[in-house]
Parts: sequence; structure tokens; C-alpha cells
Amino acid sequence: MSALLALIPLKDWFYAGLIALLLIFGIHEYQDIEAKGAAHEQAAVLAASAKADATAKAQIAKVTADYSAAIVTVGENYAKAIQSADAAHSADLQRLQQRAASGNGTNTSVGSTGSASATANAGTARALALGSVPAERALDLADALRADDAALIQCYAERDSLTGK
Repeated sequence: MSALLALIPLKDWFYAGLIALLLIFGIHEYQDIEAKGAAHEQAAVLAASAKADATAKAQIAKVTADYSAAIVTVGENYAKAIQSADAAHSADLQRLQQRAASGNGTNTSVGSTGSASATANAGTARALALGSVPAERALDLADALRADDAALIQCYAERDSLTGK
């Protein structure tokens, strides 16, 4: 075997060693470039992720502020609707108390407000359709109707503020 190895000239051994060294160097450089590329790609993904996260947080903060402002507006409108309903309720209460004091205690004038004759005519027509309603029951019904209307108005206003209508 050593006789066969002696037949190979020295310069061929030198070239074989140089080729092996270049292959090892090439593999090392390839792995180094792959590692640097992966690190660069990871840094780019982290930067894009941080930017997207900051944008999302800013958008969430804006939507939260808009929603809070809409809720405040809806609350104010609801308070105004309740005050209006309370004023109308007080007017109904006075009207019912006057009716109860002047008559038999039934409310035959629950209906639209207006002149005395128009109210009496409209109330009489409703009383004939519904029968006689005690004044306290009519007041309870008017109060319940206004509370339902105010709650419905609040629901619509909140829906509209959330949908942007």
C-alpha cells in the first residue's frame, strides 16, 4: 500500500489538501451566511411585529376613547329623556289628581294633551274603547310606558353610537 501511495506525486497531495481546505472553508462560510440571514429575518419579523402591535394598541385606544365618549353622550341623552318623562309624568299626575278630585276616581282622559274639550273627547273615546281605568292604574301605566320608551331610546342610541349611524 505504501508503494502505491509513493506513486502519487507530492503536488497532487498538496492539491488534494488545498481542495479539502477550500471545501471546509466553503461549508463554514455557507453556514455562517445562513445564520446571519436567519438572524436578519428574525429581527425583521420582530420589528414588523412590534410596529403592528403599536398600531393595534393605538387603534384600540382610539376606539375605546370614541366608545367612552359615545357612552357619555348616550348617558346624557338618557338623563334628558328621563327628565322629560318625569316632567310629563308630573303633568299626568296633576291631571289625574284633578280628575279624581272632580269625578268618580276613574281616568277617562288618558290621552293626548291639548284643549280641555279635545282632551275630554279623546279621553272619552279611549275610555269607551278600554272601559273605565282607575286613576292610580292609569298613572302606573303611563309611568311604565315612559320608562319603556326611555329604555328603548337608550338602546337605539347606544346601538347607533356603536355602529356609527
